[in-house]
Amino acid sequence: PGQFRHNLGLVNSTDAPLSIEILWGYNEAVYLTYQSDHPEGWRQTVTVDPHSVMVVDLKQLFPSEITESWPPRLAILGEKPIPVWFSMIDELTGDATFVPFTNYHYRSRNASWDGDNDPLYRFAVPVAAHTNGRNDSRWVTDLIGAMGDAGGLFDAVYPYFHPSDSDSACGGDIPPDSLYVHPLVGTFPSDLDAWIEELMRLELPYLPEWAVGGWRTIFPDIVHGFEECAEDDDVFGGLELVTGSWFSGFSRTYTTRADGGTYGSMLPLYPPGGWPVQHFAGLEMSESKRINLGFFNGDHEHSIIHRVTLYAADGTLTAEREFVLESLDSKLESIEQFFGTEIPDGTYGLTVMPLDEPDAGIEGRSWAYVSIIDQLTNDPINLW
Repeated sequence: PGQFRHNLGLVNSTDAPLSIEILWGYNEAVYLTYQSDHPEGWRQTVTVDPHSVMVVDLKQLFPSEITESWPPRLAILGEKPIPVWFSMIDELTGDATFVPFTNYHYRSRNASWDGDNDPLYRFAVPVAAHTNGRNDSRWVTDLIGAMGDAGGLFDAVYPYFHPSDSDSACGGDIPPDSLYVHPLVGTFPSDLDAWIEELMRLELPYLPEWAVGGWRTIFPDIVHGFEECAEDDDVFGGLELVTGSWFSGFSRTYTTRADGGTYGSMLPLYPPGGWPVQHFAGLEMSESKRINLGFFNGDHEHSIIHRVTLYAADGTLTAEREFVLESLDSKLESIEQFFGTEIPDGTYGLTVMPLDEPDAGIEGRSWAYVSIIDQLTNDPINLW
């Protein structure tokens, strides 16, 4: 709500109309949806015609009494599985952010608010930042989503931040896992009394002080949420967190214009252990586009050798490089800086292959991402 509008896309490829129910304020951890006493209008039904696509503007669909007082969370219920998508659009800039879905039923091992969080089961955002960029931009990272604990009861996130320059960033001399907040709470754009009322119905023996304060959906400028980093204006690094599932949320790294409008791009939570290999397609180098390559090593014990290969559109080899990324370290460079050579205009594919080292007991894993930036607007698109 407010500066952003939200579009929901629905695709019906069947021969019959489909009814889709859209629920605003859904939170299965606090109450059973069908026994809720939400105000009238919190449940809306739309019908998608056969073999058609419908785009629903949620601001037009739901009354303001709902959107301004109940948690900004949706549930989509249908008669059959269908493709859906969701986007968040800044009304001032027109910048759109893809929003991934959440499945509450996938829970991570050790996703518990008692602090029992084994590094093997942490999710990762490969980059979080509070830093300056080109064209007078300042990039900050928000964490957004239903960041529940193992039971889904309280909205809190247990993050670990690993600055790329651990010798000087955030006070310097950072031992492993020192940047730890338990928990980090977000904003709560909702009615506090309604939240407390719902908690009281659970008849809990106690309410932790940090648990009372509304629906936490947005964790703004998460790097500055760490006390050690609160004064740093030029820092980025990998972020790990313990939460309900890797479907729980996403990050948005963005810059704010003088008029208050924002532009940026999102990254999802990477699953525990990273990826065995990553392939990126459709990388455009031209007068209007530039490319940055980003890497994070989420392995807490080992350096990882990465083999990064760039292919031209016809499949021929353009460039290749192997490099070592230390444990919990990060790297962010332009594609030409990374490969140390000029990259001609064209469309490319990229493969990031973290190498196994069986003799050393190392199983290579990757937490890489690619940013394609519009040279005119400075607006990025992230690939993962």
